[in-house]
Amino acid sequence: MYKFSYFCYKGSLCRAGNYDIIALDFLEKGLYTMSLSYKKLWKQLIDRDMTRTELRQATGISPSTFARLSKGDYVASSVIDRICQELRCDVGDVMEVVLDEPDKKGKK
Repeated sequence: MYKFSYFCYKGSLCRAGNYDIIALDFLEKGLYTMSLSYKKLWKQLIDRDMTRTELRQATGISPSTFARLSKGDYVASSVIDRICQELRCDVGDVMEVVLDEPDKKGKK
């Protein structure tokens, strides 16, 4: 999965790369890792009785980009947009940000 880290405080707005992320209810300052998960996308395909190949062909996504999705790697937002348009759903229906436990080395 694509991971990125940032420092944040409870209730603050944090910058992680090009994304503004509102900090969740963290109890203390720490270094948190975040991963992108596309498990919701695969569940959508199962619910719709659609194969990954059918989705890839319907959206025109290249096989290499689709392989990155399968590995949980970062893909461009335009790819996510094409998937959402094809499935007629919201971004939150195909992907989510997963917060990992704080890195003990990053704490003071």
